Amino acid sequence: MRIVLGVSGGVAAYKAVLLLRLLREQGHAVRVVPTASALRFVGAPTWEALSGEPATDQVFEDVEHVPHVALGKGADLVVVRRRRPTCSRGRRPGAPTTC
Repeated sequence: MRIVLGVSGGVAAYKAVLLLRLLREQGHAVRVVPTASALRFVGAPTWEALSGEPATDQVFEDVEHVPHVALGKGADLVVVRRRRPTCSRGRRPGAPTTC
């Protein structure tokens, strides 16, 4: 299966590395599209080494060929690993969380 894995920053980036590894071990082709924030947590060389594909947050850099649209059209599945909003705002101290 061809999978596009979108990744945001924070803990989600670290967890997405494990998800990427597991997907690759199952034989899936995975293309990672990290945000700039995700790249501050886990660098492009890590994503590229684990996926075997280029990883960049600049999906609009080659607008003539519209690569961000081609990614979605060529994928069988698109997964977005993001930070849970409840983890970043308004949580009271000591409250349980599943982040």
